[in-house]
Amino acid sequence: MIENEKISIISNGVRLGGTLFYPDTPKPVPGVCICHGIPRENKPVEEKGYPFLAKKFCEKNCAALIFNFQGTSGSEGEFSFSNWSRNVLDAISHLASNPRVNPERLGLVSFSAGAFVSWAVVANDQRIKAFASCSSPSDLAKIPFIGEGIKYAEKYEILKITDIKKALKELKNDLRELNPLKWAEKISPRPVLIVHGDQDEVVPVQSAHDLYQKAKEPKKILIFKNVNHQIRKNQEAMDTVVDWTVKNI
Repeated sequence: MIENEKISIISNGVRLGGTLFYPDTPKPVPGVCICHGIPRENKPVEEKGYPFLAKKFCEKNCAALIFNFQGTSGSEGEFSFSNWSRNVLDAISHLASNPRVNPERLGLVSFSAGAFVSWAVVANDQRIKAFASCSSPSDLAKIPFIGEGIKYAEKYEILKITDIKKALKELKNDLRELNPLKWAEKISPRPVLIVHGDQDEVVPVQSAHDLYQKAKEPKKILIFKNVNHQIRKNQEAMDTVVDWTVKNI
């Protein structure tokens, strides 16, 4: 039996909404935090495919936390990648504080822009025992439409941004400071799994190879054929991510 409860995380002084899923067992279990990317529509993470992924972890006797980054539907505050980086850290702290979770066995599974901001967090937070990075940019500054994408998301209220000019100015600094290539080699000796689709239309598959080259052992890279950017919709890929993560935390 799988249970779930709505949770609130205070991060950067604002409330992040989320849901914690856990197996029905009296003993503390390992816990995994799951991070989404930039949304394609104005809906909370609970209305997308993430609960299904969280339940896969529960079937392996592992708790799973999904949450909405600040500035997205389901949470308060404004978007910025530096804010998102702090959100990941605070989500891990929330997971670790739950009495039903073993704080010595925590993992992180992140997607796209959520993975982009996660590399620095993992490098600096020893509580995270294993990191699965899915469809992550290696250098988001080299993706030419990132600025236009953020302007589009602000215009259609997918991301909450009060001052778009200020946000774009801060974006340049965030892309430099959070660049995964800067942090990848600092995660070892904790294991890293890099997962990407060879038909990714948003983040070139070369990003996965660049990250793999920078990361130190233990590391593993998996490129799934005929899979696009939304790799979480591929059952084989997600089964592999779940099995690897549970094994390594």
